[in-house]
Amino acid sequence: MKHCKYLIYFILFGFTLLGCKIGRNYQRPEMPIPATWDNETDSLSNLADMAWWELYQDTVLQELINQALVQNQSALIAMARIEEAAGLRRVAASPLFPQIGAKLTYETEGEVNSEGKTKTTDTYEGYATVLWELDIWGKYRRANEAARAELLSTSENYKAVIISLVSNVAQAYFELLDLDNRIEITQGTIVARKEAERIAKLRFEGGLSNEVGLIQAQLELARTEAVLPKLQEQLVFKRNEISILLGVPPQEIPRGESLNSQNIPVSPIVPAGIPSELINRRPDVASSEQLLIAANASVGVAQGNMLPSLALSTGDIGLSSNSIDKFLQATYWDFLAGLTAPIFNGGRLKGNLVAAKARHEQALQGYKQVVLLAFEDVSNSLVRHYKAIEIRQAQEKVNESSAAYLQIANIQYFNGYINYLDVLDAQRRQFDAELELSISVRDELISSVLLYKSLGGGWNPVEPEQSEQ
Repeated sequence: MKHCKYLIYFILFGFTLLGCKIGRNYQRPEMPIPATWDNETDSLSNLADMAWWELYQDTVLQELINQALVQNQSALIAMARIEEAAGLRRVAASPLFPQIGAKLTYETEGEVNSEGKTKTTDTYEGYATVLWELDIWGKYRRANEAARAELLSTSENYKAVIISLVSNVAQAYFELLDLDNRIEITQGTIVARKEAERIAKLRFEGGLSNEVGLIQAQLELARTEAVLPKLQEQLVFKRNEISILLGVPPQEIPRGESLNSQNIPVSPIVPAGIPSELINRRPDVASSEQLLIAANASVGVAQGNMLPSLALSTGDIGLSSNSIDKFLQATYWDFLAGLTAPIFNGGRLKGNLVAAKARHEQALQGYKQVVLLAFEDVSNSLVRHYKAIEIRQAQEKVNESSAAYLQIANIQYFNGYINYLDVLDAQRRQFDAELELSISVRDELISSVLLYKSLGGGWNPVEPEQSEQ
């Protein structure tokens, strides 16, 4: 009982020291925020809070994104990394608890005496060992803190992978629709060019025009036909890209709404500024901060390793007897308490501390850089989005003017006011304007995707059907 009392004293003494934790507690570093940035960003906050299936309303696109979230290899790898980090956190937390082991043995010995008789001795043993190093400086708690931060960082990286995956599928899908649209425009233009060539040939053969008009019509037809194979090649490449994102071999990709029918509810109101709250919700920023927390805790671990450690051990607690029927009555135990301190290790512990502080500095500067790049990304995405709207609106006017110009040119040509070269020029302008309008619509849609991504929106992988239940 006396020994048990000492054991209790040691344990209570250990618990009185558990409040001590060496190293500095983490504090988020201050970042310089431009004074012109304020909180008038309700539209951006609402956009970032939207689920991806609320933003991308094309049901076919929603199905493609869902398929990618389930089958994409990058997403599956990121999920496995979370499981790995969770396991490592349990490993880091294990020294906080007593380590208990047990063993049961049976041994028999035989001895032959001078009379030739054999004497057999049986020994039964069962014992348990308990070892507990008291975390008097908090180094194991700091290690657990670092492992927890690394787990959270890995979780944020998974969110970043999901955001990128959703954005990449949406962007590739809109690019695919744009290629569909431009191929359709080109094929329609080729039909018109062939008809123009036929008319030019009839007029030349009838003596109503010279050979120059026919050659120009043939040239425009060949020029338009040369555009089509390149677009078809890009279409196959884009189809293959989407297939890889879906985690399947190259295959045909279904389409939903046409390019011009896509609707992404993004407010065109330019906010006055970007508050840090919008930046901190980005997974890359959150992940970088968790790595900084882990590096800060690792400094405490390195400092704790340089200090004395107190370990409590029972040695062995067990039963030992030469008879199985008396096994439970033959007990033995011993108790040890040891205080160890590093004296000389060739500078290993000091070197580990220096390295830990250097890693903390790297993590600190890395976090600051990620925050600055996040502000740049959001700012660039805002400008890209609103300029894309302006370009699309301007291109619509160009397309309308080109169509009107072609209509007038045809009327004037048949009335003999202009030559056929003017008509061909008007046709060329209309063809180019239609292609550029398709590209501008695509770019506006993609700018919405990139703005949504820059705000950290779309990481929630829940399917639309599940979210509505």
